[in-house]
Formats: sequence, C-alpha cells, structure tokens
Amino acid sequence: MIGFASEEVERLVRLADAKGLTYIGIESGDREIVLEFGGASVAAVPPCAHTEFVPETVVIKSGYVGYFRHEADVGAFVEAGDVVGIVEALGLPNDVVAHVDAIVEELLADDGQTVEYGQPVAKVRVSK
Repeated sequence: MIGFASEEVERLVRLADAKGLTYIGIESGDREIVLEFGGASVAAVPPCAHTEFVPETVVIKSGYVGYFRHEADVGAFVEAGDVVGIVEALGLPNDVVAHVDAIVEELLADDGQTVEYGQPVAKVRVSK
C-alpha cells in the first residue's frame, strides 16, 4: 500500500469498526484505498474522477442471529436509517437498517429464514 502508513490504515480500521461502518474510502495524492469490512476485501486502487467514494451497490448485513422478516420490497426507495428488515432474536425484534439512501435491488434472505450475524440480507443500489 504505497502512500499509506500502516498506522494510518490501522487507525481507519479501528475507527470504522467503532462506528459500525461497512466500507471506508480515502484518497492521498495519486492513490486511493478502499476498505470493505465483513468478509470483504481490502484493496488499493487508482483514484477515481470524484473525491468521494460511493459504491453503486451496497450489501446490507444482519447484525443479529435469528429469524429474518423483510420490511422493504424490491424496488422500494429507502433512506439512510430506514428499516429494511427485522431479525427476531430471543423473541425480540431487531431492526436491520439501510446506511445509505438507496433502492432495494434484491432480498437475499426469505421471510422466516434463519440468518447469522453478518449474513447479507439485502442488496441496494445507491441513489445519487
């Protein structure tokens, strides 16, 4: 990772983890680094034309183990903070929320399906 000190990258990873982020992108000179969490990849890529990294598609993951129930249908517009689904764990409903304004592209878990922590439950296309 030329252009990025390992201490900077470690600090970003800790910050992203503390804030519950699933991705973070930074740019320095002619390099850009994109960090995706939750079993995804860490990659260094050339800079893009704009200064802010916004992926076209984002996967929403369950933060709980339990039974999934979707609250948004495919094609629905959701804003950051809107409930996309609910995971019932120990009889209690737990919201699964969108972290970006987006359109639900695909539901990756069926109603009543058992889901694991970190399991993808929906794919959304970021609204620009």
